[in-house]
Amino acid sequence: MGSHPSQLTSTEVVTLTLRTSKYWPDRNINLDEWFKFHNFLVEKGHKVVVIPDYEDIFDKSVYKKYNWSVFLPASIDQRIRLALYEQALMNFMPSVGAAAMVLYSNAPYVYLDLASKVWSAEHVSEKQLSIPIGASPPWAGENQNMIWEESNFANLVNAYDQYIG
Repeated sequence: MGSHPSQLTSTEVVTLTLRTSKYWPDRNINLDEWFKFHNFLVEKGHKVVVIPDYEDIFDKSVYKKYNWSVFLPASIDQRIRLALYEQALMNFMPSVGAAAMVLYSNAPYVYLDLASKVWSAEHVSEKQLSIPIGASPPWAGENQNMIWEESNFANLVNAYDQYIG
């Protein structure tokens, strides 16, 4: 499982939040792409902490098919999750309900997959968030960014290069 997150410094830790739900599976991430990004981050010298989907922990546990360090308490307890997010260098997450807390926090984030096969960008921006397509919330800090593209490996690396690299 690697080092406990409390033993790491914020300049080292990058979190990856997974979405692997049986509800609206079209919104799920491609774990192969995220695992490639995980390996990219490790090669860059980061300590990567993976937060599996809460539902997946108690169902199929597909996150276990990959060799990455997971921190299960952050999947179960939202206070622990937010504390981890606030201490990390960056938090990469898809559009997933449990990760929405970062929008109203000081935690750094790259929030991807805002448009999907289920919802169009217009629906998300106008009906759910009231945020213009392609923008981040007006209250977002310098290190808080919404990426409206799909969370594939290329887009994840581009976001890394833009906000960390």
